[in-house]
Amino acid sequence: MSSKSALSDAQWRKIERYLPETRRDRLMIEAILFREFSGQSLTDVAELFGITRVRLFQWEHAIEAVLPAIMAVLRLEPAGPLARCRSGSRPSYRRDQAMVDAVASIRFQNFREALRGSR
Repeated sequence: MSSKSALSDAQWRKIERYLPETRRDRLMIEAILFREFSGQSLTDVAELFGITRVRLFQWEHAIEAVLPAIMAVLRLEPAGPLARCRSGSRPSYRRDQAMVDAVASIRFQNFREALRGSR
């Protein structure tokens, strides 16, 4: 993942008002948005963004009520049920770390492109 933020400053200003004062960490919000957009597992997103699963889960839970509004403002569609990997099950390619990294990279690029389209 690139160290450059996927959210533009203008996009951040649009969604910041929806977020609780204690939940305005840009990296965490990007991780949650990416997870919702891509359907990737909690573990995969935590690893990709360099954060703990527990922290990501807590933040997701804290903003779950406003997440649909934020996704709508950014014109991001949540991943469909086939793309989701939330039940703890792993896709068969999970055993090959290079493949996991490649899939995550593609999904993150799609996320960036979707954000660019919403500007």
